[in-house]
Amino acid sequence: APHPHLGLQDLSGNDIQRQDPGLSVLMAQATVHPKPASKESKDTFVANYEGGLFAFQDVQFKAAYGTVYHLRFTLAAMPNVTGTTSRAVTAQQCKRDEFYVPGDLKCRKCLEGAICNSSQHLLTQAGYWRIDNVTLNFLQCENAACLANQSAGGCAIGHQGLLCSQCEEGRSGDSCTVCGSKGWGWTTIVVLLVAYLLLISITAVLAMHTDANTRKALLNMTGKQLVSYLQILGITQSSFPIVVANVFQVGGSMTTFAFPVAGLQ
Repeated sequence: APHPHLGLQDLSGNDIQRQDPGLSVLMAQATVHPKPASKESKDTFVANYEGGLFAFQDVQFKAAYGTVYHLRFTLAAMPNVTGTTSRAVTAQQCKRDEFYVPGDLKCRKCLEGAICNSSQHLLTQAGYWRIDNVTLNFLQCENAACLANQSAGGCAIGHQGLLCSQCEEGRSGDSCTVCGSKGWGWTTIVVLLVAYLLLISITAVLAMHTDANTRKALLNMTGKQLVSYLQILGITQSSFPIVVANVFQVGGSMTTFAFPVAGLQ
């Protein structure tokens, strides 16, 4: 309150309510602790004893947000008299669409991408991201993974990193869905390579039971298929040596052929 009132008590703790002419010369002093941040703001106020009370007028000062102040009351020129301390004094509360930074002397308008609640604590709106709970930079995300009501960096399940733009390990795609098993992917490659090898084998077997012209055409085609197969194995070997090893393990003797020399003429 800008007009605090202060009374007197005797040694027994009883209020002195009478107006004693001898007390009219007393003067009480109220000092702000800690000192106000603004040098233009007063930090000391005085009041005379009148009507059984010390009635202070217009006790106002610029309070920094985030700081708790107290008024310390003492009797001037009477250091042996025990003084008293007021309740906590803080800066006037900000509006709902405002916030403050500790040390500010006035409130700030809410930021784009932020949710404000009159305090220093800001939260993110949906679609916005901030690196920590101190920065005033709210960045708009390019996806829907940035969550609302987060003090810092809240991402949807499976997302992480700056602006929630990265997927957690084992996830991929725009929605960061769980990846398929690596073992299943390798198995698929092995099956396809073995199937291709089986096709070559079948073509070679069919060539042995046809007339000379057809056999020659089939064997020529088989030769081209075999060359392509070996090229694919060479490429796969450089990237997935384990897959190639599995192909030979599964294929076994299927890679062994005996081509009639006459059929290739």
